[in-house]
Amino acid sequence: MNILIILNHFSYFIYFSKLSQQNRYFYLSGRRKFTRNSDISTQYINERSLKENNHLIPKGDWENYYKIFLLYNQSSWKQVRSAAAYVENYLEDFICNKKINFVISGGSTGIERCALTIARTMKIPALCVWEGYFRPDTISVDPRGMNAESMFFAGLKHLKFSQIYNSCNLINSYLETLKTKQIIQSLYKIQNGKFNLLYQLRNRWQDREDFERIRLPYYSQFTARLVYYCHQYKDLNDLREPFIFFPLQTHTDSNIFLNGSLFPYDKYIDLVVKAFHAVMRKIKCKLVIKEHPFDVFRKYYPKEENKGTIWIRPEESCINILNNENCIGTIVVNSTTGLESMLLRKPVLVLGKSIYAHSDLTLIAKDMSVDHISNKLIEIRSTVLNDDYVKKFASYLYETTQFPGNLNLIPISREVELFENTFIN
Repeated sequence: MNILIILNHFSYFIYFSKLSQQNRYFYLSGRRKFTRNSDISTQYINERSLKENNHLIPKGDWENYYKIFLLYNQSSWKQVRSAAAYVENYLEDFICNKKINFVISGGSTGIERCALTIARTMKIPALCVWEGYFRPDTISVDPRGMNAESMFFAGLKHLKFSQIYNSCNLINSYLETLKTKQIIQSLYKIQNGKFNLLYQLRNRWQDREDFERIRLPYYSQFTARLVYYCHQYKDLNDLREPFIFFPLQTHTDSNIFLNGSLFPYDKYIDLVVKAFHAVMRKIKCKLVIKEHPFDVFRKYYPKEENKGTIWIRPEESCINILNNENCIGTIVVNSTTGLESMLLRKPVLVLGKSIYAHSDLTLIAKDMSVDHISNKLIEIRSTVLNDDYVKKFASYLYETTQFPGNLNLIPISREVELFENTFIN
């Protein structure tokens, strides 16, 4: 078979062309960094070269392809519409000329999302991949899209846990790992090259042609870096009273843009803090906020530690915090931490669309008003999770959408063979 890979995020599939014994792989990318890889031949879709294509009209939902970019660049809709039409035509021609039988793509950038749509239009099987929910050893896969755009999420509202009889052995093993896991990590290790300012500048220069790259202002990055070194964060040992945990996602997380209702991400923080302050005395607990470690040197958040709000060290592991005996619940937009919280028997309030947002499992915010969120925080105090439902759901999620592997590592030949036999051949 001839398989098209859209390389816009993960280099995982680069190695399939060398390890596969059965299929032929073709690679397209909207990012120059993948064209520099000497191991494979990657064709570059230059979305910036649109002057000669601005008369083209897209066939599909171009605003949905480039939803993330449009939220950040609302004045660029004409350029985006032209880019969508250009990419649609490019993909259609490529698929026809190369006789493509299967498409593998991510689900966040315009090219990735367009490729999934074009494949469906041309009646070609497609697969969307993104990071796994049972990290670090799984990859998420779905024929339609990622997270709340997936076929799995579409069928979630009809799911009856009392009718699921599948084995929970794998989930029981994963759960035991979560309960006993103690993670000690430094911010330097987490950030790796991102900790290095010169690396950041070089990386930004190399990707300067990337049409959709979100370029954060230098003053914002400088302020965030300064605040990290000056602020007195609390440690895990300081959490000696009951608290609700609010782990922040990166403010540029595609899952927020695609499956959330507030923009920018700061609005979620303001909403949760105001809602918590309104009922703080009634629920008698603290609110513990943790920045995503990838945001520490990129995004500045005001950190007023009064009225029961605590900012914990961003390098602290979410698993360690969830395992703290004083943690009584979690608030997320749609972070993977929500699933981990459920498995550790900590009730979850979900503010956005999420692949685990089911009324039998989580508290779901119906609107983004302070009063409504305050009432949901009160509910967290009295919510008791159904362990049987949680395990059945997690097991069903694992068996339906997860593949063993790690998108951040190099696959081995046995892994490539298993992937192909499971999804392609």
